[in-house]
Amino acid sequence: MSEKKFIPFFVLGFISLSFQIFLLREMMVVFSGNEVSLGIILSLWMIGVFCGSVLGVNFKKFTSLAIFLGILLPLDLIAVRILKTFFQKTPTQALGISTLFLYSFLVTFFICFLIGAWFVSAYKFFSFEEKSVPLAGKSYAFEAMGSI
Repeated sequence: MSEKKFIPFFVLGFISLSFQIFLLREMMVVFSGNEVSLGIILSLWMIGVFCGSVLGVNFKKFTSLAIFLGILLPLDLIAVRILKTFFQKTPTQALGISTLFLYSFLVTFFICFLIGAWFVSAYKFFSFEEKSVPLAGKSYAFEAMGSI
C-alpha cells in the first residue's frame, strides 16, 4: 500500500492534538485551571471520540467527515470564546461543576465525535481497498506521527 494513503491518518493526528492543546488552554482559563476541570474535559473528549468510533463504521466516505470537521473547527473555536460570556455573569465568578460539564460537552463532543468517526471510516475505506497489508499498525503509527 502506498504511503500516501496514510496521509489522512497523519492529518487527523495533527488536527486532533493541535485542537486538544488549544481547547485545554482555553478551558483552563475559563475554569481557573484546576485538576478536576482538566479531568472532566479530557474524559468528555474520550467519550466523544468513543461515540464517533462506534458510529463511524456507518459513514461511507471519510472525506466528507474531514470537510465537515474543517468547517466545524473554526466555529468551535469561536464558541469557546463566546460561551464563556453566557456562563460567566461577572469576571471573577467561579463556574460550578454542572456548568463545567455542560460547557465542556458543548465545546468538545461534536468535534471529538467527528475525529473518532474519521479514523474508523478512513480505516474501513483503506482496509477494503487492500486486504493483504496489516493496516491497523500503520494507521495508528501515522496518526501518532501527526500528533508529534
